[in-house]
Amino acid sequence: MSTPANDPEPPKNENIPHRTVRLVDPETSKLRPPAPLEEILASFSRKTHFLQLVSERPEPIVKLINKEEARRKRVQQRKAQLQNKMEEKEIQMTWGIASADLEHKLRKVRQELEKGNRVDLVYAPKKGQPLPSPAAREQRVKETLDLLADIGKEWKPREQTARMIVIYLEKLKKS
Repeated sequence: MSTPANDPEPPKNENIPHRTVRLVDPETSKLRPPAPLEEILASFSRKTHFLQLVSERPEPIVKLINKEEARRKRVQQRKAQLQNKMEEKEIQMTWGIASADLEHKLRKVRQELEKGNRVDLVYAPKKGQPLPSPAAREQRVKETLDLLADIGKEWKPREQTARMIVIYLEKLKKS
């Protein structure tokens, strides 16, 4: 029985509100005959497993759950939720960006990284603007990465064409 994050967890062990229940057989996944809850609770180790109510209709059905497996599933679900929450934002800059504009754009990059979002930072030429040399472009990218080194890092190789560079950033992991 899967429950959305805002639903309460199904009752476990002594909190199951039924005296007689049917257990899902751990080996065959078939229902065993009705049995007293107390008898089932006494038949397994509480250190490694717990009993959980999985259905009340048409009759109370319980399942023996391995604690370690349940913990692993919860961790995977949390990771999946975090991945789903993470967004990718694109911020574009020109090669000839003024220092005040650069500061403003880098503030936006920082805000997005602090929220946990990934940022695609695109450097491209402005129409009619001369294209800097490859060395000057590389220097601009290095300066940008140095300014963001305290909060972000590249998570994927840069994409580069003759005219533009895309830098893929994500928030640094805290250790």
